[in-house]
Amino acid sequence: MLKKWFIGASGALVLLSIILWLMLQTHLLYPAFPLQGIDKKTAWNQGMQSGDTPAVLLSDGENTWYISRLNSQQNGQRIISMLEKQGWDYKEHEGSGYFFTKGDRTLIATTQRWGSRFELTKIPDS
Repeated sequence: MLKKWFIGASGALVLLSIILWLMLQTHLLYPAFPLQGIDKKTAWNQGMQSGDTPAVLLSDGENTWYISRLNSQQNGQRIISMLEKQGWDYKEHEGSGYFFTKGDRTLIATTQRWGSRFELTKIPDS
């Protein structure tokens, strides 16, 4: 009786291990990714490696997308600092948008949360 129970429990454990492995390999555990052109495992890995600075995730000719670990206040300051170094003047933060000007031009950097760990930032190419 104990031997049958042990065999059944071992089989169930092996089956659960296989299912978990498949979920990890097929990225079912990652949240849906809002961008085309990059898979969510690559994005996840870049986000985990980004450390304290936003990392370039994707550039499609019109926009450059950055990924950073979620800490909205610090990420906002990093975005502001990065664009000010490029000559943009920070004006205001409203909702998910950061507004900048340079002469008569306006740039709006927008952010969105991806899952519980990351923030994506879209900055139009200027």
